[in-house]
Amino acid sequence: GGGGRIVAEGPPEAIAKAKASHTGVALAPMLAAAKARKKPARVTAVRRKPVDDPVKAVAAMLDTVSKTSRDPGPPAITVRGAALHNLKQVDADIPRGELTVCCGPSGSGKTSLAFDTLYAEGQRRYVESLSPYARQFVGQVPKPIFEKIEGLSPAVAIEQRSTGSTPRSTVGTLTEMYDHFRVLAARLGRMHCPDCSTQVGAQSVDQTVEKILSHPAGTKLVILAPIELKVGQSPESLFASLQAAGHVRIRIDGRTVRLDEKPTLDRKRKSRLEIVIDRVTADPSARSRLAQSVEAAFDAGGGTLLVARAIDGHDGTPLDEPDWPVEVLSRRLACPDCSRGFKPLEPRQFSFNSAIGWCPSCDGLGTRTGIDRGALVRDATKTLREGALDLWPMLEGPQGKRIGRAMLEALGAATGLPLDVPLGDLSGVQQRVLFEGTGEKWIDVPRPAPVKGQGREARGPADANVVSMRSATKAQ
Repeated sequence: GGGGRIVAEGPPEAIAKAKASHTGVALAPMLAAAKARKKPARVTAVRRKPVDDPVKAVAAMLDTVSKTSRDPGPPAITVRGAALHNLKQVDADIPRGELTVCCGPSGSGKTSLAFDTLYAEGQRRYVESLSPYARQFVGQVPKPIFEKIEGLSPAVAIEQRSTGSTPRSTVGTLTEMYDHFRVLAARLGRMHCPDCSTQVGAQSVDQTVEKILSHPAGTKLVILAPIELKVGQSPESLFASLQAAGHVRIRIDGRTVRLDEKPTLDRKRKSRLEIVIDRVTADPSARSRLAQSVEAAFDAGGGTLLVARAIDGHDGTPLDEPDWPVEVLSRRLACPDCSRGFKPLEPRQFSFNSAIGWCPSCDGLGTRTGIDRGALVRDATKTLREGALDLWPMLEGPQGKRIGRAMLEALGAATGLPLDVPLGDLSGVQQRVLFEGTGEKWIDVPRPAPVKGQGREARGPADANVVSMRSATKAQ
């Protein structure tokens, strides 16, 4: 009835420090144990020297992450009482970080355990971790039949099935891991010049001007600034903005057109767009004008400009504008030895699903089909009349050789192909006629006169004096 006195007050930590409190005496060991569990293990930072190789840098980063990881997770995935489909109260311990194979006869429950139980439960738990708003777009995932599953982490399931996927579909594209690798390569990759093997770096405007003036005096040059259509932007609005900025011409897929002519783009293909900044001639006296054009091209092209050279072909006739050689120069990425410029790395340059990144020979498929010219060329120093190619069926015997010679003469007469010029000296167009044919054009080949002493079978039908040849490729 006399009341009492306050022994301690405050949070549990303050009560535990009061020695006169029986409650504090009971709380002290419990709080100490809880504090020890929450206190992270002290990790000594590993000081590493800077690594020049990006691959070694990534390996060192992963090594540091693995050493500083505090919770390696459970050693195994524990499954108890799996009873879905053909599974009869199956218990299993699947070790983590190792390769586990489920084998057995058809209908034994391999797929029911791997896909319908483990993967389905991991997916269901992931969906339940989302907010109610996001969960309504994913849908309800049914719960498999089991008693207990522990140690299950988010999983990726790749099922063998016959789908309409493209040949470029791989495990990396299905899991979308390839997208992260492309970003990693674009951000950590260090560019080296393929000609000099020198790491590229920044280049000033004066160095770019010197590179342009290194061309022979009098060379006609076109200074271009590469641009691209932004997402959601129409070609008309782009051309209107360029015209408002004072530009007069634009180069579309290698051909220059005036902006006031209202050019149009093919919406079914991605066009190559370049602003025509200036048309100059390689002349040291025009250095001031060239420097202004280079700086304007760098500003319009985001640090990259193109130089197209109007030159003549091997036969002395001027080349068409789409065939002009184009040189890339960059203010930020250029070789210090040869001054060759490069565009900044982008993730799409590492994609075999894009024309920008795939191999030009196989289109990103890893294999290619077509004509192997090396297998058809006997000797490139010989002429076609001397037998430089194994392209036509040169049969044994005089009659077979006459047929092949007649086909060659007819092809030369129809296409203007020289037969007395070494194969290595023929132009690219002439070689395409040889190896790729003439398209839909049919060429009539007069049948040579029969050889004396040969029978009717060697001559063919008596009334057939003309053989039609569609192309060199079709006739091989």
